[in-house]
Amino acid sequence: MERYTLLFKGELLAESPLAISPPDTRKKRGRDQPQTLPVMSVFGEYGYIETVYVPAASIRGALRRCALRVVREALIAATGESTPLDLETHYFLSVGGVKGREKEDKLNLTRQLERRRRNPLISLFGAGDPWVQGRLCTQPAIPKTPLTLAATPIINGVRSDDFMRNPDQLIFIAPDEVASWLLMREQTTEVSTVKARQQSLRRAIAKANREADGDRAQTLAEELKQADEIVQNSANPVNLPLAGYHVIPKGARLEHGFILIDANAVEIGLFLAALKRFSTLPLLGGHRNHGCGLISAFWTVLLRRDDGSETQGDIRLSPYSEITLDSASELLLNAEQAWSAHAAKLCIADFSKSLGSAETA
Repeated sequence: MERYTLLFKGELLAESPLAISPPDTRKKRGRDQPQTLPVMSVFGEYGYIETVYVPAASIRGALRRCALRVVREALIAATGESTPLDLETHYFLSVGGVKGREKEDKLNLTRQLERRRRNPLISLFGAGDPWVQGRLCTQPAIPKTPLTLAATPIINGVRSDDFMRNPDQLIFIAPDEVASWLLMREQTTEVSTVKARQQSLRRAIAKANREADGDRAQTLAEELKQADEIVQNSANPVNLPLAGYHVIPKGARLEHGFILIDANAVEIGLFLAALKRFSTLPLLGGHRNHGCGLISAFWTVLLRRDDGSETQGDIRLSPYSEITLDSASELLLNAEQAWSAHAAKLCIADFSKSLGSAETA
């Protein structure tokens, strides 16, 4: 089967604020500090500058999950099985496998080629166990106009006590529950007082240490230890300011692209099907309950040849609707048909981690 290298060059548009959290953000920021965004250096007119961005993994992961749903639905339609994937196969397809303690097998090229032929999802997105290099290269989405973290908006919030906002609602709970609420309020006030005392004790200990007053420093340290225990054993108050989070603002345009390397028609067709599925709910990042994460996108598709590139059409992704292929080439249209034909004869064993023994047409 003939293989092609396709370049997808375009941009993402933030239709709502984008909240992308780095994996180690909680270690780097203070407890009461806003959740940060990933930051990278880019080379501009005046040298290197920092900008926030959307990591490739955030985009790739969203598309991989969409491809999994496409494959699962095709398996259900082709086999009649309502639950075609076991737990191991699901993790194999969704994250590339979870390696156990067993010894890793040596790379078997013949078996890998067979896996690619029978499992276009793994051929596209790759796997770690067993190792398969994916044909899809996903680029990070970088703002066309660099945007420093300090310049990004912060969305704050507060968790409020409904009974504090409207005490009249206390008539709708039992008298003993009202008493419990009053006690909780008293404890919250006490903890606030203890927290203030913690700060003054820390300052007093620092002063005693500067003055070499060891006895006083030790006495204050014991008192601080007791205060720490009170705070640690207390519950968080219902009324609580939330630290908030940085966002890439709505309207930001981010340069983005994909590269499909040596992909066959079935793999290209599955990739287009995954894009179509993603476009029905194109969300990236977190805080979706706050309305964050919605995007639209546009890519020009180029076929890479030895003598240059040839335009194959444009892909437009609009929220809540299928992608549109403008001026689509015969290659892209044939790829959609190739995936549809392949999907109609899928076998469950083709997608298992062990590859199974089923024959395919």
